[in-house]
Amino acid sequence: MANLTKKIIAQQSQATVTTIIHNASAQPRTVLPLLWSNLQDKAIQTRIYIMGHVKTYLETHAVRARGAIESAGGVETVEKCIKKALNDPNPSVKAEARQPFWVFESVWKERGRAILEKLDVSGRKALE
Repeated sequence: MANLTKKIIAQQSQATVTTIIHNASAQPRTVLPLLWSNLQDKAIQTRIYIMGHVKTYLETHAVRARGAIESAGGVETVEKCIKKALNDPNPSVKAEARQPFWVFESVWKERGRAILEKLDVSGRKALE
C-alpha cells in the first residue's frame, strides 16, 4: 500500500501498520523478515516507510523482548535492514535510517559501533 495507492491512502495504511506494531506483541520471526523483504522494494517511499516501521519495532519491543529477538535471529535481520538503508542511493532513505540506527545502537551497542565503523567518512559524519 505504500507505493501503489494515492498518498493519503498510503499514509493511513502505514499509520495502521505502525499502530499494529506498537500495540501487538509482534513476533520477531514474523515481522522482521517481512520488513527486510519489503526493504528490497524499488520504490523509495516503501523503503522510507519500512525504516519508520523498523524504528517503531525497536522502540516498542527491543528492550522488552530483547531475548526473543536475539534467539529468533532478529538482531541480524535488523542489522541488515539498517546497513542496507544507510547505504541506500537515495538520501531520503539514508536520512530515515539514522533514527532506527540510534535506537538499535542504544540496545546493541557493540553491533551499532561495528556498523558505524564500517561506514564511509561522509556516511559516518551524517550519522553522527
